[in-house]
Amino acid sequence: MNVWIESPFDNLPQEGYRAQRYWLMAQAFAEVGYSVVYWTGDFSHASKSLRKFVLPLDNATAKIMLIPTPAYSRNVSFRRVFSHRVYAARWKKLATAAVRSHE
Repeated sequence: MNVWIESPFDNLPQEGYRAQRYWLMAQAFAEVGYSVVYWTGDFSHASKSLRKFVLPLDNATAKIMLIPTPAYSRNVSFRRVFSHRVYAARWKKLATAAVRSHE
């Protein structure tokens, strides 16, 4: 069975931060045999910078799909709201295309 997990803000394994709930959920699904696709932004909420690793990750539990996302510098800001709106619109477009291509 295939599982998609979508989270624009959680940390990923190679970023040096502790794993958070959505990545832990991806690991749990993968450990029992599910095929997992993990959708997230290419902007790291924790470091406030673009993610700096190359896909695919060799030891990743899930296939990671990065969505181009505008940067923001403060957790509480209109720029962050804008970033999440752009992320949502781009995720919808990319996810719809993936469903159509049976990915």
